[in-house]
Amino acid sequence: MKTSLGPPAPGSILLFAGSGDIDERNMHALLSGWLPEDLSLEPPVIQADIPAACRGLRKVRKWLGDEFPDGGFDTADDIAAVIRDLEPGEISRAILVMLWGSDGGDEPAEQLVDLAMRRGITVLDLADGLDTLELGDRKPAEEPQAARRTRRSRAETPASRDSEPQQQAAGEPSPWEPDAQPAAPGPETVREFISRVVRGLHAFADSLQEPAAAPPSQPPMIGRPRTAPAKSTTTWLQNPDNEKEYRPRGRGQIGRAYKNWREVTLTDEQVTALGLTPQK
Repeated sequence: MKTSLGPPAPGSILLFAGSGDIDERNMHALLSGWLPEDLSLEPPVIQADIPAACRGLRKVRKWLGDEFPDGGFDTADDIAAVIRDLEPGEISRAILVMLWGSDGGDEPAEQLVDLAMRRGITVLDLADGLDTLELGDRKPAEEPQAARRTRRSRAETPASRDSEPQQQAAGEPSPWEPDAQPAAPGPETVREFISRVVRGLHAFADSLQEPAAAPPSQPPMIGRPRTAPAKSTTTWLQNPDNEKEYRPRGRGQIGRAYKNWREVTLTDEQVTALGLTPQK
């Protein structure tokens, strides 16, 4: 499996964490395709004491031992402490690679991702093809990556050679390519229905609070009137304990840290008046 994600910048700092599992062959293909042999990196950092339940992270540590021999990677007792201690010049080069998993992560993983995003660190989900991980649909801050070259060597081992995906038989569908036809959408869940109704009620309540439009200063046009363009709106999460605190609300599920927050729909003018950063 080759990821469409471009390789990280030279001198990047890779941090590995998470409790999700991953197929070992997929992991080898993703990491080998993402990190070219000649790429210069800072020593990757992984948790020192990995519980037996974190099978995916144990596979990643074995891969790091094969690819970065002779002490070419570092371990840390607390990845969160490593993130907090990063200097401003290191933050722009740091990438947190999570094993998030199909269950949506756990509370420690959510706290770690939230910390990384607040510091402006890119977060990727290794269990989801190295796609950008979003928590409450908040994407990491975009900062230029500074290049700093270091030397490292990667050993070619039988394990790394065997990790390449096996050639599929002629006429057999590839397990690495998506199906030609998209899967039909499943039935709407009760939670999704309630969320949609609540968003609609908030949008209606917000529309009642907007001032009435002033009457036209020119005589009415003959013929069919021209409809005014609809105002652009976005959905946000509002902290019920601090109504001045907002977070963007995207298409994904709301993380545990924000499950009690209210969903509100704001126009672009309201977003500007509240001093929020518009969503891209």
